[in-house]
Amino acid sequence: MGDDLKKQLIEDAGIYGISIDEEQANCLLKHLALVLKENETTNLTRVTDPKTAVDIHIVDSLLITKYVNDGCRYLDIGSGAGYPGIPVAVVRKTNTLLIDSVGKKTRALERMVFELGLDQDIEVLQCRAEELALTSPAFDCVTARAVSSVDVLLEYGAPLLRIGGILILSKGPAEELDDHELRGVCELCGMDEVSRETFELPHNRGTRRIFIFKKTGEPKIHLPRRVGMATKKPLREKV
Repeated sequence: MGDDLKKQLIEDAGIYGISIDEEQANCLLKHLALVLKENETTNLTRVTDPKTAVDIHIVDSLLITKYVNDGCRYLDIGSGAGYPGIPVAVVRKTNTLLIDSVGKKTRALERMVFELGLDQDIEVLQCRAEELALTSPAFDCVTARAVSSVDVLLEYGAPLLRIGGILILSKGPAEELDDHELRGVCELCGMDEVSRETFELPHNRGTRRIFIFKKTGEPKIHLPRRVGMATKKPLREKV
């Protein structure tokens, strides 16, 4: 991808006070090129115009890096094409695990991670969050972007985090829970809401809301529940 896209990426990230160097920009644009190539045979994204994808995928993912500590143990749930997981790993040098339940997507992710030379730092696994929570050591940071509703993601994230760990959710503009429901689900999951911020993406590409939650205690219910229960019987119904 050309210098014009690199210039766009660096400038658009800079709008939010996010600084990336040329090496990072080159890696992120190579990742995007691989996504678009893989997308020819595996459904990874509906955004195929490179200029639009720079903002919709890369800059959008970079917003999350503002809340992630360098070198932390990091999990991205439902990683799909590797957003935000790969940009977070590139910028924050995290010890990274990307998971997705769809085998075609994880196989594409494995190929892309290898092509990017990141296979020593990033592991890819086909599994569901509920399954991973039964066996995995706790993470410092868990993210999910455009995966499911906030209450479902709180349920997924809570048993995967250490006490003091953070859950970062990137969502669109629509409200999913009222404040009473959100507080109730947080209490059930042993989580507290730390902050939420709203961003307008460059060039009128859309609105993003980022929710930050911290695990402050053990859940009041047994987590993880069986696979599928989070969506079939969401915790908001218990509040």
